[in-house]
Amino acid sequence: MSPTHEESDRSAELMQRVVSLCKRRGFVFQSSEIYGGLRSAYDYGPLGVELKRNLMNEWWRRMVHSREDIVGIDASIIMHPEVWRASGHLAGFSDPLVDCKVCGERFRADKAPRLAEGADAPITLADKGRAKAAEAKLAELGVAVERKKNVLHGAKGSAAGYVCPNCGSPLLSDERQFNLMFRTSLGPVDPIGDVAREVKAAIEAGLSDSELRAKVEAALAPSSVYLRPETAQAMFVQFLSVLQSMSVKVPFGIAQMGKSFRNEVTVEHFIFRSCEFEQMECEYFVPPGEGPKWLEYWKRERVAFWRAIGLR
Repeated sequence: MSPTHEESDRSAELMQRVVSLCKRRGFVFQSSEIYGGLRSAYDYGPLGVELKRNLMNEWWRRMVHSREDIVGIDASIIMHPEVWRASGHLAGFSDPLVDCKVCGERFRADKAPRLAEGADAPITLADKGRAKAAEAKLAELGVAVERKKNVLHGAKGSAAGYVCPNCGSPLLSDERQFNLMFRTSLGPVDPIGDVAREVKAAIEAGLSDSELRAKVEAALAPSSVYLRPETAQAMFVQFLSVLQSMSVKVPFGIAQMGKSFRNEVTVEHFIFRSCEFEQMECEYFVPPGEGPKWLEYWKRERVAFWRAIGLR
């Protein structure tokens, strides 16, 4: 069930208090704050970095150093693009993205507040001035509303079945898929020149948007690589190398700690949902048919770990 606007406001206020406390006490700072900051980017301060390292060191001690059946690796952040193609990340690691036609908010469709088609959809803006501007914009879209202070009344829920999480508007763009992986280029030659030539040729040839996109993708493909969205894939790719070099036998595990990156559509909840984050992960390989038994074992082990460090 989606939260109401009042619940969202209370949650945002509480989160702001937590952020303020962390900053005052030297745990977490906004990254690049003297230049205006960057959404979803945070720096760990003197106390925060010690807390994080203590947690990571204890996790590694419990998962790797104190066990005979788990070994560690530290894999590259950038891997061959075929790894992500084989895992399905290139094709399926995406979110449905929507833009609000009233306030301009961009958000994930699957996380938006639900509203039945035809139901009243009051649109709430930050102040009277923005409400007046939104009223004019809605008039251009052919939607008649009544403005009372900073709230617009008269809009109805659409067939999409959800509204903007920022203002409550049901007037939204069509959904489109948004890939969550950060793409960059690897190699001595900047691909932008090739892209520019393809765009120029496509415009002269009168190609459609989809044809132009295909041309641009083809120009970028030879140099395209991705920042890993998770640490798990390297442990699968290096399974045989670890098996042969360490003389381990199934069941055994491979553990890794390191940075992962996700180009999140919605960045919120402080460090709990950010574009760059640290993962501590273990992949445990078991014989066929023994999965349920080992799953129960590891559920107990992980709960015991979190309780041991003080979480209840």
